[in-house]
Amino acid sequence: HRLPGCHLDMNTPDYENPAVYDAWYATPLGRLCGELERAALLNLAAPQPGEQALEIGSGTGFFTRALAASGAAVTAIDNSAEMIAYAEEKARREGITAGFLTGDGAALSFPDASFDLVCGVTVLCFAAQPERVIAEAFRVLKPSGRLVIGELNRRSPWAAVRRAKARLKESHYRYARFFSPGELESLVVAAGFSGVAYRTLLYFPPVNSSLLLRRYRLFESAGARLAPCSGAFIAALGHKPA
Repeated sequence: HRLPGCHLDMNTPDYENPAVYDAWYATPLGRLCGELERAALLNLAAPQPGEQALEIGSGTGFFTRALAASGAAVTAIDNSAEMIAYAEEKARREGITAGFLTGDGAALSFPDASFDLVCGVTVLCFAAQPERVIAEAFRVLKPSGRLVIGELNRRSPWAAVRRAKARLKESHYRYARFFSPGELESLVVAAGFSGVAYRTLLYFPPVNSSLLLRRYRLFESAGARLAPCSGAFIAALGHKPA
């Protein structure tokens, strides 16, 4: 299932294998989650044709390709050379143009005020210094630039399920630090961003049940109304002051 150009050692754990990671989006649950997360993030990001956009921790390029399809000029970085090779090849196969680089989100190699938009999807939860990642995003953004962050919600039942599974089987979630919406907002505000807004989504149970997934709108509607901060995924937006 591996794309050409992605060379992994035989000892590479499954959760670091780009093809295994990407295969989750082919499952019914993964497909639905991916579609809802991507729609929420794109709505907040509002990318415009010709804008310079950076994605930090791009992984297999799932969100990168959506950004590039909007017409923005996208640069994607990840600290995994295997992920970058996989993402670049998949984008090429789909006819998507973007730049892919190996890099560290806590020490970006770009000049100040280089981008109109910076995005990061489930990158802070795996960052040793998430505050440094946000500070670097602030630095490389132009005045009035936008930061869009997607993270897993510590207050969601999904987080508890992931922690439990990680205790039973080696998983990248074993090393994750989940944020609550308030904690994520505080992190972004502390870096200097203003006008921070967020929403949570994915209120349905984390199970591959076709019956439940067909009724996901009922869960989303009820969850947003009754427990608006308990969705499994946080989508947040912040602005760099002009």
